[in-house]
Amino acid sequence: MSQFKIFALCFIITGIISAQSKVIDHINATGDKVIGYNYYDHLTGGAAGESLIRFSDGTMVFGSMAAVDEQLSTRGSYYNYFNGSEWLDTAFVWKRIEQQKRGWTQIAAADNKDNTVYMISHAGLELSTNSGTLNDPSWTKLIIPGTIEYSWPKIAADYNEVTEKPVIYLTAGKAEPNAGLLMKSGDNSETWGPQRFLVDTTSLEWKKGLINFSADNISIAARKGKAAVLNFPANGNVTLFVSSDYGETFTQKTIFRVTDIDTEGDAIDFDSTISLESYVLTGYAFPDGTADVHIDLNGKIHCAWGNRELGYMLLLDEQKKPIRDSLGRLQRRFFITDWSTKGISYWNSDMSEPVQAVHPDQVMMGTSLRRFDQDGVPHVLNDHLDRAIIGMPSLASDQYGSVHMVFQGFNADDFGNVDPQDTLRLPCNHAYVAATHNGYEWTSPTDVFSDIRGLDMNHPVLADLVDGDVHMAYQIDETPGSFLLTPGHPANKNYFLHHKIEHIVNNTESDGTAPGSFSLSEAYPNPFNPAGTRLNYEIPENSRVIVELYNSLGELISTVKNEIENKGKHHLTVDFSGYSSGVYFCRVTAVSSAQVNSMSRKLIFMK
Repeated sequence: MSQFKIFALCFIITGIISAQSKVIDHINATGDKVIGYNYYDHLTGGAAGESLIRFSDGTMVFGSMAAVDEQLSTRGSYYNYFNGSEWLDTAFVWKRIEQQKRGWTQIAAADNKDNTVYMISHAGLELSTNSGTLNDPSWTKLIIPGTIEYSWPKIAADYNEVTEKPVIYLTAGKAEPNAGLLMKSGDNSETWGPQRFLVDTTSLEWKKGLINFSADNISIAARKGKAAVLNFPANGNVTLFVSSDYGETFTQKTIFRVTDIDTEGDAIDFDSTISLESYVLTGYAFPDGTADVHIDLNGKIHCAWGNRELGYMLLLDEQKKPIRDSLGRLQRRFFITDWSTKGISYWNSDMSEPVQAVHPDQVMMGTSLRRFDQDGVPHVLNDHLDRAIIGMPSLASDQYGSVHMVFQGFNADDFGNVDPQDTLRLPCNHAYVAATHNGYEWTSPTDVFSDIRGLDMNHPVLADLVDGDVHMAYQIDETPGSFLLTPGHPANKNYFLHHKIEHIVNNTESDGTAPGSFSLSEAYPNPFNPAGTRLNYEIPENSRVIVELYNSLGELISTVKNEIENKGKHHLTVDFSGYSSGVYFCRVTAVSSAQVNSMSRKLIFMK
C-alpha cells in the first residue's frame, strides 16, 4: 500500500473516531440516555410521527425504524421501555421485532386504560401488538388485510370507555399519490372497518394542486373518543379531519388555505445561473410539508406546520417575452429553496385563524441565512432538502393546556464548519423548543443544546403528556445529511437519545403579592392613548429581561427590551406612537441561571 493511501486511510479513521468522540462527549455532557442505536440514517420529509409515549404513571415506551448492522440487512422495528427511573439496557431490548426487512415504524398506545403497545411498519401494513408486559414484550404480528400495496403508515390508539376495548387508527398511501387511506379497528385489531379516502380527487382544488395527498404528509392523533387526521401537502392547503365518535364519522375543516395563483406544474430547483430577474418571490407562505397534530387532555386539538415562501420563474419565449395560455394566464414554473422559510404556524380548535408561532428572523436563524448574495443570487444553504430550514414540529401539552413544541432548525453558528466549495452545503440540524399558555403568545425559540456544534440532531419528537419536564427523543449523528439522499454519506452508527427539557411556561398568573417571586402587574392605564402604558414587574434574581410586543394575531412586532437587570422591582413604559389602534400583548421573560419565567398582559390601544 502506498504511503499516500496509508495516510488517507489513517486520516479517515481518525476523522471517524473524532466524530464518534463528539457524540460520546455530547452524551456525557448532557446526561441524556441512549435508548437505541441505528446505522440507517433515514430522512422523514413530513411528520416525524409518534416514537415516544409517556403513560400517566411516568413510564415510557420508545419505538423506531432502525438497522443495527452496517449492511442494513436488519432494518425493521425496534423498541425500548422506561420503568419510571431508567431505560432498559439496549443490549437486552433493542432487537428487531419482525423477521423480514421492513421500515417506517410508528408506535401507539391508548392513554391510561390500556398500556398495550402497537407498532406499525410497511410495505404492506404489518401491525405488531405487544401481548406481554412493557418491560418484557411479546409481539404478535398481523399483515392487515387489504393493505399489501400501502406504505408510509401513521398510527394512533385510543380506549373506548363503552366497549372497553382499544381503538386503533391507521393512515397510509400507495406508492403513487392518491386520495389517502384511513382505517380503524375497534376491537384490538381483530377486525378492521371500511377503508376511507381522505381527499376528493374530483374537486377543482385537487386538479389545481391546492389539495393533495402524500402518506408522508399526514399526522394523526386520538384521545378520549376524538380522532384527528391532519393533511398538509407541501405547497397545499392544511386540512383537518375530526371525529368525536371513535372514528365512526369525520368532519372536514380547512385551517389554512394557500393563495390560488395557478400552481399547476411541478416545482423546479433553483438555478443560480439564471438571472435573478427571472425569479419572483410571491410573498405567500406555503406549507413546507412538515406538521404535527395533537389532542390534549381536555380534548382541544392543536396543529403546527412549517412554512416556506413560494417563488416562481416566468416561462419566456424566444423573444424573452412571458408565455401565456389560452386564458391569458402567465405560464410559470414554481420553485422552493430552503432559504425561503416563513417560520412555523400554529392553530388550535378554539381559534378562527392560525398564528405564527416561530418567526424566521428570531435569533437562532440569523438573518444572513436568508439573504441575497452580493451578486444578487439567493444564498442557498442545501440543495438536498425538500423542506424549509426550520420545520418538522412536534407538540405536547400538560394538564393545564399549556403547549410545548420542538422543531428542527439550523443555527447560524454551525455554518462556520461548512465548506463553501462543498456543493452539498450540508449544515447540522439543531433542536429548538418554544411554548405557549394561550396559543397566541409563544416564548422565543431556544436551542435545546446551544453549546453543541457540528452534530446533526434529527427528528426531535415529544411525548404527548408533559409533567414537570418535557420529554424528547431525538437521533444524533456526527455526519450531516441523510444516508438515503446524500451521495457518499456513510452508514455510520448513530444514536437515539432521551432528553428532559425543563417546563418553560407558567400556568398560574401571579398577582405579585408573593415577595421575591416573579410577577408582572396589569398595565396602567389600560386602555390607553399614544402616550403609552406602564407595567411593573419583579424578578427574584439577576436575569436577562426580554420584553416583546405582539399584535392580536400573535405576531412579534417589536422587542422593547433585551438586557441584564438586577433582582428586584422594575417598571417599563411602552410607547405606542406610530401604532394603530387595537389589541396587543406584552410578554416579559426573565432568564436566569436557575429558571425561565414568562408572563403576558393584554393591552388595548385607543387613539
